[in-house]
Amino acid sequence: MKKTSNSFTALKALIALMLLVMPIMTGCDKLTVDSGMVQPNASEMPQSGTQTPEEATMEPTENPTDEPTKVPVPDVVWDGSTADGFAGGKGTEDDPYFISNGAELAYLSKTVNEGTSYEGKYFKLTDDICLNDTTDWESWQDGSAPMNEWTAIGHTGYYADLEYAPFPFSGTFDGDNHSIMGIYIYRPEQGDANCYQGLFGYAENAVIQNVCVEQSYIHAFGNVGGIVGFINADTLNENSKLLGCRNEASVVGNNNVGGIVGLCALTDVENCSNLGSISGESTIGGIVGDNRGKITNCYNIGNISGDGTVGGIAGWNKDSYVTRCVNAGTISGNNNIGGVVGDNYHGIFSDSYNFGSVSGEKLVGGVAGQNCGSMTNCYNVGTVNGETLVGGIVGEHTYLEVKDMGYMTNCYCLDSCGASETIGVIEPEITYGKDSAETIENVIFLTNEQMKDAKSFVGFDFDKTWTMDGADYPYPTLIGISMD
Repeated sequence: MKKTSNSFTALKALIALMLLVMPIMTGCDKLTVDSGMVQPNASEMPQSGTQTPEEATMEPTENPTDEPTKVPVPDVVWDGSTADGFAGGKGTEDDPYFISNGAELAYLSKTVNEGTSYEGKYFKLTDDICLNDTTDWESWQDGSAPMNEWTAIGHTGYYADLEYAPFPFSGTFDGDNHSIMGIYIYRPEQGDANCYQGLFGYAENAVIQNVCVEQSYIHAFGNVGGIVGFINADTLNENSKLLGCRNEASVVGNNNVGGIVGLCALTDVENCSNLGSISGESTIGGIVGDNRGKITNCYNIGNISGDGTVGGIAGWNKDSYVTRCVNAGTISGNNNIGGVVGDNYHGIFSDSYNFGSVSGEKLVGGVAGQNCGSMTNCYNVGTVNGETLVGGIVGEHTYLEVKDMGYMTNCYCLDSCGASETIGVIEPEITYGKDSAETIENVIFLTNEQMKDAKSFVGFDFDKTWTMDGADYPYPTLIGISMD
């Protein structure tokens, strides 16, 4: 679709206003939900607890009990040791196990990796935890390793004897808005032992919430995330959730690499954010690398890069959902590069936008690199650069009759974004004779002035979802995803 309106460049204004649009918070402030809207408001957040219960609770490997035991007083920086229990609590919802230092966190890792899933048990951080001296943490990626290497909580995979060995965390872990700093993982070689890495390696039917990972470097082969490498569930919207988590670590891997989670299956990812640099080879995302769940109310402002299938929110959105998400980070790679999603493969994608720059070689789009799913109510104002199959909204659009998937409705793009088409190419060979006009509705360029007018955005709900009151940002923003 060729642009027909006159345009002028809004890039300078976008760069100047970028930090005003997205919430920049110190520490690990969570995004709370009010009437279905994300509200980042530090003054309304729970205060960090300083309670140190007198009793400490022992947690055996096989059959957890509620018998208390004493544990050592925590050091400021973890010394690499493992505690004999937690700082207190009984593991119930009303009286969760308390974790106050690195040794107790290491105890959780040890017991999970030995076979205790903690299903039905509850945990809460009582303080920030520092696993290494983080003075020069940014040099860790250059080979300057700190004292302690972290062992991820939970693991799975096929090992040398080809036996499948899943050891998941299946409890509820509440960071209570505390940060875990100084995570160092360096396992770049191929093999299951070097996959499923992050603060948590493998979680199943688990809830992980209100925790921030910062000043950390995590480099593993596959299924790598700042919060968890791989999270899975029995049923979507039932057991497994990642809520209010935040990543500020540098995360590197070969495939399935995400700021929050590398591979997400049947799990809700809500109110999460990434500020860290995320990079790898394939399936790389600011929030999720490979999404098979549901991503809602999330944003990325970190730089995301890879070879193929790279997106500001998700690298690959397969048969899954992305809604109410924003990218402001720089997205770069070679093939299948999108501002919000790299490849929307049979996925449902709605009410999201991009204003970060997007660049690649082939299949490059301001919102998605490829789409053969459903895209509604999206827009792009970021610059888009590529060599072939480049679109201000989507690089390639395809309809798949076998699943009746491949629709675009009410998608808009600033006409000065750098792309000459809203859609780089409409793939004709796989449309099975269906008229492409039936799969595309109201996918157009808008001038800068039109972008500032709510009336231009046909289909957008400006009562419940979108607003034009984004402070100094002149275009539509999602209600609640802004500095309060």
